[in-house]
Amino acid sequence: MNLVLRDPFFGDLDALFPGFFRGPRRTAGPTPELPRLTSYTDEAGYVLEAEVPGLAPADVDVTVDDGVITLKASASGEESDDDGRITRRFASGFERSFRVPADVDAEAIEASLSNGVLALRLPKVAASSPRQIPVG
Repeated sequence: MNLVLRDPFFGDLDALFPGFFRGPRRTAGPTPELPRLTSYTDEAGYVLEAEVPGLAPADVDVTVDDGVITLKASASGEESDDDGRITRRFASGFERSFRVPADVDAEAIEASLSNGVLALRLPKVAASSPRQIPVG
């Protein structure tokens, strides 16, 4: 059962135009500002995938600084009809930062963008193995 509070001022208008007079609401889950993320590990390291449909590689910026990886993207444009009149302008973007695990080789991180999915490969540092040091 959902509890709905009635607003005496906007109640009737809100029924005709749901949420129009209330402003933006925060929702759980991915929003247009924050892409859906998937992360997993494989034998070589970690993989982080972000869904960024419609973005080109030039729209995406990935940086690593002091153990933090930051994903930034922005896009804008306009659509027009056959007469050349602008029918819609849009702008969107996001920025997310993550702490890089200590066992990641930050210099070897790779990024690729294909079919609307930004894939980051974070390879693990090669495990050091003990070696014999000759005494001479």
